[in-house]
Amino acid sequence: MLAMMLVAVLLDRPALSMRSLALAAANPALMVAADARTIALRGSDGQFYFPVPPKDHFAAQRWLVRDGDNHAWRDAVNSSPVSCDGLGCIAHQSGLVIALTARPEALDEDCMRADIVVSAAPIPSCSGPRLVLGAKQIASGGGYAVSFAPLRAVSVNQMRGDRPWVLAAGQ
Repeated sequence: MLAMMLVAVLLDRPALSMRSLALAAANPALMVAADARTIALRGSDGQFYFPVPPKDHFAAQRWLVRDGDNHAWRDAVNSSPVSCDGLGCIAHQSGLVIALTARPEALDEDCMRADIVVSAAPIPSCSGPRLVLGAKQIASGGGYAVSFAPLRAVSVNQMRGDRPWVLAAGQ
């Protein structure tokens, strides 16, 4: 990896060096924007894809650019196996079942079967999964980056730190 970065810098190939740096850094497996409807999953090829068209096009494009991917967000929609219906999507990655819930009617089943639940709807209670991110929590955190091994969710506001311009949880 280091050799690839050095070659990219020596050849003055910014796209190649950006890609190399993105690959060298620890990258999240799942990204959730503050709207809880813009969600990206990392595919087996290492690239992000969007199970459904993102609501926040700007955030979606920034995630791809930050990840070293030159594609437009439209090119990354539905490019990996995820099963979706009108209530949400289910993905299987890294031995985990990930439920991306769009409607509250799906929560009971998703909470029983999934390891991770990310919901655009409020979640009154959901005790089965190892990680639950509901709409209110996602919005107050400013969005989330989730790693699968080990399972860890970090909010945008946690990354920004305790600064006057960072909203406290619940604001």
